[in-house]
Amino acid sequence: MDTSKAIGIIIANPEFEDVRSLEGVAPTKKPCVPIIAIVDPEMMSSMPKGLTASTGMDALTHAIEGYTTKGAWEMTDMFHLKAIELISKSLRAAVANEKEGREGMALGQYIAGMGFSNVGLGIAHSMAHTAARHRRSASDHVPNTTTN
Repeated sequence: MDTSKAIGIIIANPEFEDVRSLEGVAPTKKPCVPIIAIVDPEMMSSMPKGLTASTGMDALTHAIEGYTTKGAWEMTDMFHLKAIELISKSLRAAVANEKEGREGMALGQYIAGMGFSNVGLGIAHSMAHTAARHRRSASDHVPNTTTN
């Protein structure tokens, strides 16, 4: 989840006490769209390889779903195709914690968001959010990023 999105949701919905309580939850009763988002690949350099890989695949899923959704049109296709290109070129290098890979992934996930925010996502994300919410205990938590 983008940090700006999580912070915005917490501010608008104080019943969520921390970012972990938002895992697998879409924005609730008060929509919150940030005015500005800071996407800094250097801040992502301390992410573990597994988290980098799963969030990268989540970003790729965003781009593919946005491209294939019924609401897609020429402008959003442009965003999604560019995001798919950037992510496919950058994900392995980002997992290896190479600067160029992190930069490419930051741009790719941002561009994917520009596209899907105009058309929505598909059934894969609906199912992933549902799977992330259904667990037997707190210890078997499966984040949305790994269920896509």
